[in-house]
Amino acid sequence: MVFYSNNNAGDVSIEATQIVSECGYQRLFWFGGGFVEWKDKEYPYVIE
Repeated sequence: MVFYSNNNAGDVSIEATQIVSECGYQRLFWFGGGFVEWKDKEYPYVIE
């Protein structure tokens, strides 16, 4: 599960990541740099 923030604070996405972790979800990824960070890491995405 991927969470990201498009602002520097990222409080909501961090909180969401913690909540789903407490619910037992695993393989969680948080990108504080938002979609720009995702693209910089050359992860796949689709443009429609």
